[in-house]
Amino acid sequence: MQIKLTESNRALSEVIQLINLNQREQKLGINTLQELTSFKDDVPSYKAVGRIFISESLPSLREQLKENISKSEELVKKLESKKDYLKKQVKSDEDDLKELVNQIQTKGKKDAK
Repeated sequence: MQIKLTESNRALSEVIQLINLNQREQKLGINTLQELTSFKDDVPSYKAVGRIFISESLPSLREQLKENISKSEELVKKLESKKDYLKKQVKSDEDDLKELVNQIQTKGKKDAK
């Protein structure tokens, strides 16, 4: 019972970390997209690929950023629903553990009499 609770808590913290990471990436993408919209389409632009930079058209970069932002939004929504489920699971596990402890304590008191 306690192991199940520990595993649920671990899974919940992992999901929270993933949500934070994706929200950070989303904000970074939005800020970058805002900066890129201030440039004209004919401005030379480059995309980092590993250790090198590849020439890429500015409209293409904007489109890729929009796609990445929307993917992050979708992933955050999925992770939020998973987080809600895990919170309910942790609460249920805690309640079950408390109930088990109470049963053991009441049984111990009855046996002591």
